[in-house]
Amino acid sequence: ILSTLEERRPGLRPVAPEDMGRLKTLGQIIDFLGHSAGSPPAAATPEADGLRRPEIAPPAPPDACPIPAERSEARLAERRTVTLQEIQPPSQMPIPLAKGKKVFVTDDRAGLSQALVAEFGRVGINPVLVSLDILRHKQNLPPAAGLVLVQNPASADVEADLKHSFELTKTLGGELVDSAREGGAFFTTVTRMDGAFGFSGRLQSNPLQGALAGLGKTAAAEWPEVACRALDIDPAMTDLRAAARLAVAHAMTRGPVEVGIGPGGCLTPVLAPAEYPVGEIPIQAGDAVVVSGGARGITAACTLELARRIRPSLILLGRSPEPSPEPEWMQGISDEAEIKKALLEHEFAGASVRPADVERRLRQLLANREISQTLAAIQAAGAPARYYAVDVRAADQVRAALADARAQFGPIRGLIHGAGVVEDRLIVQKSLEQFERVFATKLHGFRALLAATAPDEVKVIVIFSSVTARIGNRGQADYAMANEALNKLAQAESLRRSDCRVVSINWGPWECGMVTAPIKREFERQGVTLLAAAEGAASLVREMARPAGAPVEVVIGGTLNPAGIETAAEPARPRLNLLFERAIDLASYPVLTSHVIDGKPVVPMALIAELFGHGALHENPGLVL
Repeated sequence: ILSTLEERRPGLRPVAPEDMGRLKTLGQIIDFLGHSAGSPPAAATPEADGLRRPEIAPPAPPDACPIPAERSEARLAERRTVTLQEIQPPSQMPIPLAKGKKVFVTDDRAGLSQALVAEFGRVGINPVLVSLDILRHKQNLPPAAGLVLVQNPASADVEADLKHSFELTKTLGGELVDSAREGGAFFTTVTRMDGAFGFSGRLQSNPLQGALAGLGKTAAAEWPEVACRALDIDPAMTDLRAAARLAVAHAMTRGPVEVGIGPGGCLTPVLAPAEYPVGEIPIQAGDAVVVSGGARGITAACTLELARRIRPSLILLGRSPEPSPEPEWMQGISDEAEIKKALLEHEFAGASVRPADVERRLRQLLANREISQTLAAIQAAGAPARYYAVDVRAADQVRAALADARAQFGPIRGLIHGAGVVEDRLIVQKSLEQFERVFATKLHGFRALLAATAPDEVKVIVIFSSVTARIGNRGQADYAMANEALNKLAQAESLRRSDCRVVSINWGPWECGMVTAPIKREFERQGVTLLAAAEGAASLVREMARPAGAPVEVVIGGTLNPAGIETAAEPARPRLNLLFERAIDLASYPVLTSHVIDGKPVVPMALIAELFGHGALHENPGLVL
C-alpha cells in the first residue's frame, strides 16, 4: 500500500524500513505522511490505535458523577424492600436430563450431601459425590448435566469454599448449557442459613455463605436454558431426608430462582415498594465519618450531600494517589478530548508512546482533578475533609489511616463502605484472578474497616451493595456474590449492634460511576431507568434516618429485570442469535473492487473478522474488542 502511494504521489514523505514498524494504523500513516522529513509526526492518540466505528471502538471510561447542585427538595429514587412469599412444593414433572451426562453433588461433610445423593438415586439419577475442591485433584471431569453446590455451614474457610464453587461452576458451565440444549440440565446452590436467606431476623453463625446465592442468580441470568436454583435450608430442619426431598424436587423443576426451605414450608424473597423511613440521622456536625471510595464517582456525590446536610468530619479513602496541583497546561480545560490533545503536546511531544500509556496518564490526571473537586466542594459546604490513599483491602493501611484521622477528628461515628471494582465477564470466561479482585475489594475492604473502627462507638454503618446481588446479572457473578456477602454480613452486624443503624443499599444502576457508555446503552435498550447522582445522594441521606427495626437490605433505584416469581419455563435460546443484517456488495463496500477473482468480488477474511467483532460486541455490551 505504501509503495503504491509513493508511486501515485511522488511528493509524499518516503517511508524508510525502520519507520514501518511504528505505522500500525491508518491514523498513524496519515500523521507520518503529513509531516516533512525533518519534523516528527504527532504522537498517536489512543483512538488512532483502534477501529473508528462506535460499535467496536474501546468503550469510554466510566463517567465521573457530576457534583449534585444544592437544592432543598431533592427527588427520591424508588425504594423497595424484601418480603417473603410462601410457595407450594413443585407439582410439575422433573426436567429430563441429557443422556450420558453426569450429575455432580459437592460433599458438605455434614450429612446433607449424602441425603441429596440418596434422594437423587430414589428418583432414578445416579449422581457423583465430589469434594468442593475436586479440580485440585482432577482437571478433566466427565460431561455434566447437573451440578449441586452444597455449602458446609460450619466451614472454617467459607471464602475459600466460595472460590472453589466459582471455579467448579466455571469449569462445568459450558457442559451444562450444552446438556440443556441436548435434553436438559440443572444448576443448584445450597446454603444453610435460616431457610429464608437471612431474612428471618435470626443471628447467623456463618452469614458469609449467603454469597453462594449470588452465583445461582447470576447463572440463571446467563443460562436461561438451564434450570437454576439457589436454595437455603433451615438448620432447624433436622430431618435431612425431608430436606433433600424438597431440595431435589426444586432443583429438577423450574420456578423462582431463590427458594427457602424450612419446617414450615417453602418461601421465596420478592421485592415490594416501600416508603422511606422517617427519623433523625444519628450523626451530628463534626462527627467523624469514614467513607471508602468516597472521593470519586457515586460515593463522592453521596458524600457531598452528607456534607451539605450534616457537616460531619469526612475521612475519605481511595486507591488513587493523594491529590496534587494539576499541570499548568491542563488548567482551564474541561473537555476530555481537549485535555488529551494538550497532554500529547506537553508531556509526550516528539516521543514514541503507546496509546495505553497516554490513556493511563489521562486517567491519572482526571482522577486527580475529580478528587480535588470533591474535597473543595465538601469544604465549601462547611465540612472538614481529609483524603487518604490506601488499598482498602489492606487492613494495616486502613488501620494506620484511621489512627491518623482519629487524632485529628476524634472517634469514628459513621462508616460508609462504597469501594468496589467491576470486571464483567461471563462465568465461563471469568478468570479466578478477576473474581478475587472484585470479591476482595468488597469483602476484605469491609472487614478491614470493621477491624479498624473496633475501638469506636460507631452509630451508623452504610454499605453500598448492588441490585445485582438481589436478582443477578449477566457477567457479574463475582460482583453479585461479593455484594450478597455484604448484605448478609450487614444483617449480622445489625443484630450484634443494637445501638447502631446498619443498612445495605442494593443500588440500581447509576447514570455515572462504573456504568460505562456501552453498558448505559444496554440499560436503555432494556428500558431500565438509570439513577441520577442527585436522586441517589438524597436517597442515601434519607435512608440513613431509618428507625430501629427497619429492614437492613433495601433496593434503591431501578432493577435490571422485573422482580417476581417465575411461573413458566423460559424458552431456550437458539444456538445462534440474529444480531444484525448487512448486505455486502460493491456499492456498499468499494474496497471489494481490490478483491476480485475471476470477475467476482471476494469478501476478505479481515472484513469477515470485523463483522464478527461487531456481532460479539452487540451481544456483550461493555466488553472491549
